[in-house]
Amino acid sequence: MKRLIVGAFGAMLLAGSAQACEEMEGGGTFLSNSQFPVRGFSYWTDKSPVTLIWNTGEVVAQVSPDDNGEFSLTVTAPTQPGIYMLTARQNRDDSEPVTITVNVVPRQ
Repeated sequence: MKRLIVGAFGAMLLAGSAQACEEMEGGGTFLSNSQFPVRGFSYWTDKSPVTLIWNTGEVVAQVSPDDNGEFSLTVTAPTQPGIYMLTARQNRDDSEPVTITVNVVPRQ
């Protein structure tokens, strides 16, 4: 079973199944253009890269999971307020995308 964690300490949603049970956490509400941590785990350990991309089409990063199938990085929130989806997909045919929701609010 694949789980998707929304919010740094948020709720879990169920998604499709795959051989690896990729997961990602780090969504939530952030100020525009601020930085926040994203962590992925339960990815394939064969060093197949994981691509993170906003629903706007902008590629955020490409990372390789470590020997435990984990990765972590700091992401910069978009500059425009709104609700965004950040999707991670490991570059394998048998890997399903995992998405977190990021709510970007304006700076006061």
